[in-house]
Amino acid sequence: MVLFMVLYFRNDIVPSFKGEYKGLFWALAGYGLISVLSVFINADTISQYPAYIWSDGKQIEMESNATVKNAFYNFIYLLTFALFMRKLSMEHKIVQFIKILFYLMLGLTIWVDIDAFSRAVIDDEDIFGYVVENKFIVCYTNLFLCVLFHLQHPSLSRIIEKIIFIGILVVMITVSIHVHCTTMVVGSLIYGYFAFTFSNRPIKLFATPKFFIWTIVIADLFFLFFTTFLLQFPVVADFVVDVLHEDSTLTGRVLIFENIIEAFEDHLPFGYGFGNSQLICRFFGGATNPQNGLMEIFINVGILGCIAYLTCLYHCLKSVGFDVNKYPLVIFILTMIIISTIEVPFNQSFLFFSFILLAYPQSEDKTISKYEE
Repeated sequence: MVLFMVLYFRNDIVPSFKGEYKGLFWALAGYGLISVLSVFINADTISQYPAYIWSDGKQIEMESNATVKNAFYNFIYLLTFALFMRKLSMEHKIVQFIKILFYLMLGLTIWVDIDAFSRAVIDDEDIFGYVVENKFIVCYTNLFLCVLFHLQHPSLSRIIEKIIFIGILVVMITVSIHVHCTTMVVGSLIYGYFAFTFSNRPIKLFATPKFFIWTIVIADLFFLFFTTFLLQFPVVADFVVDVLHEDSTLTGRVLIFENIIEAFEDHLPFGYGFGNSQLICRFFGGATNPQNGLMEIFINVGILGCIAYLTCLYHCLKSVGFDVNKYPLVIFILTMIIISTIEVPFNQSFLFFSFILLAYPQSEDKTISKYEE
């Protein structure tokens, strides 16, 4: 399907690198090239990091998932998303698309939530078994629905809009509690707080893409390197245990952070190969992922890949300015940045919603000019 879409957009590819969106498309091209190079560079050295898993009572060695095909396909996915958003913007159909996508997502979310509630609470150690694979995707599906509704009603000015929005939030929190996903319980509360706090008034920091990029870098690296130090304070430890009902290791994250930091000692430019994150995390930290958004990108594609990825996000955020119509997406990005300190939310879905920022129409509110002045 994606390749057919590329065929459909074949005449738009070259102009995309020259026009209004050229910054994003060149950043995407750089990210794609680095992803492919990371696979070639690590092809002969990845065997130095053996990792093992248990399957059917036997210990088996994990194989590398880094292939040129996977890296290239990932680039094609992202390129297609960007081309699609550019086309919607040029034809002024993004609002119509968001409305259609909302109703499609509503049907999917109902199905996913019914499936989640029909199951007994799955053990914390077993996050899989749901119709959309795992508990995190269950929660993200609800979050995406919330964002799509909020995008259609950014000011939440009418009572019925507030009621529906709060209803979606309540369901999202309830589902998160049911599947034992404390991260998304906190994420839901953060999104709701931001939505009711910032929806009606432009914020100067939101008009600065550098704010978001530096927030990702500082928050993720600070949490990665200083979590153990912070948990030494009784106030922090009591909040984690008594309020969040997590154990003092943040469900093993502290141990993962302490071990995964060793991955910084090598492969700095291109990482360990796009697709090798799970293998490397199993080797260093004994886990399936590093529980840190920026670290996940670094392991796959290194510092150069992180720069290219963040550059893509930077060019998306440049279109925000003081436009409150785009704040639901800004709030979504902020929420995901906070979540990224203890999870790995920077995936294709994250960039897909970020790309919508470019295509979404500017607000017609005449008061915006006052803030721009």
